[in-house]
Amino acid sequence: MTKQVLILGATGQIAGHAIDALLANSDDHLLLYTRNPQNLKNIDENRETVIKGDTLKQAELDAAVAKADVVYANLRNPEIKQQACAG
Repeated sequence: MTKQVLILGATGQIAGHAIDALLANSDDHLLLYTRNPQNLKNIDENRETVIKGDTLKQAELDAAVAKADVVYANLRNPEIKQQACAG
């Protein structure tokens, strides 16, 4: 069964490995959430949807999470406490 997998911080290095693994080993659809979509390369529009957003903006984050069956948070920055407590 295909799942909608939301990847927060999709432009991060570790997220890149997770994206590659999910594309290679599942039929899941990936929702790539990032503040900097221009940094994402080689998007497969059949399997990936880019969502421009900021995890510190609650409404944007809530809208993305509502579309997902699974959420992977690849977050590392000075606001990590606020991001972890959001929602």
